[in-house]
Amino acid sequence: MRIKVAALAMIGLSLIFGETFNATAQEFYKGKTVTIITPFSPGGTYDSLSRLTAQFLPKYIPGEPTIIVQNRTGGGGLIGTRAAYKASPDGLTLLHIPSTFLFQSLLGQVTDIDFTKWGWLGSVGGAHYVFFIRSALPYRSIADLRSARQPLKIGVLGPGSSITETAKMIKQFGKFDVRLVPGYKGYADIALAMRQGEVDGVATAAETLQANALTKSMLEDNFIVLLLSFGGAKPPPKFAPAIAKLPNLRDYISDETERRAFDVYIGTFNITRPFLTTPGIPPDRLQILRGALWKMMHDAEFVAAAEKQGFVLHPVGHEEVGSLVQAMFNLPKPVKEKLEEIFK
Repeated sequence: MRIKVAALAMIGLSLIFGETFNATAQEFYKGKTVTIITPFSPGGTYDSLSRLTAQFLPKYIPGEPTIIVQNRTGGGGLIGTRAAYKASPDGLTLLHIPSTFLFQSLLGQVTDIDFTKWGWLGSVGGAHYVFFIRSALPYRSIADLRSARQPLKIGVLGPGSSITETAKMIKQFGKFDVRLVPGYKGYADIALAMRQGEVDGVATAAETLQANALTKSMLEDNFIVLLLSFGGAKPPPKFAPAIAKLPNLRDYISDETERRAFDVYIGTFNITRPFLTTPGIPPDRLQILRGALWKMMHDAEFVAAAEKQGFVLHPVGHEEVGSLVQAMFNLPKPVKEKLEEIFK
């Protein structure tokens, strides 16, 4: 009899503490400030989408915390990424980065960040990458570039950025003279450099053609011309017909291992706009953030606002993102070695 009473008492206590624990999680964010770190300069698409998220995400988090955006530039995005990784694991720090940052950890280029340990929340959008150059240059095809007498200057960020790594793909498989010009803190800086003639071209998401004001004006003024497609998620409907006519860089790759390496890289473009949080936050808070992001991605007002800014949304939940991340860290050795060669 005493055993039964004790057992019932334990069950009662577990229910009480369970309810208290859940209530604490639900109330945690009230009056708090959540920071979204974007490791790029203001004006780029990651900055813009972070600010849009800061506007719409709070209403889906219990307590409706204030959300601010912090631009932590430098190191090709690594300064901001490290800041989020080492932040207090309390669920008050989020990070918005390109999915291609995964390769830095995968290939051992960055050893102090384990991308399998992040709290992945989901991905708001995918991307279809394109390569364009200044129209004043006398090149309209890969064949033209291969016969060029001067190296083509491509603007890039730091290692791990999708802009940088895609440019390395061009250098590896385009088989023409390329000079990567680093040092820019965000895409907006590269766009300005193109307008000023400092660089000749850039590889970036097709939605940038309509989401970045300067790029949009350069396209309307015929200042730039599209040369290559890379694949990925669906391109913006407005540009889909033109992009469909572009040659794909994959068509210039004949080796099977190289093709598989290219496909692995392009596969990350389906989750190219992920949000994540510091490793080790309490599971209940992680669940709240994941649920909030998923609801926000399907909010009609958010979708309308994002599309108005030129974004192409492709909502992906945390389970699918997590599965892709785990698969990347279990690649066949030849494919991994080829990626190491390309991204060294």
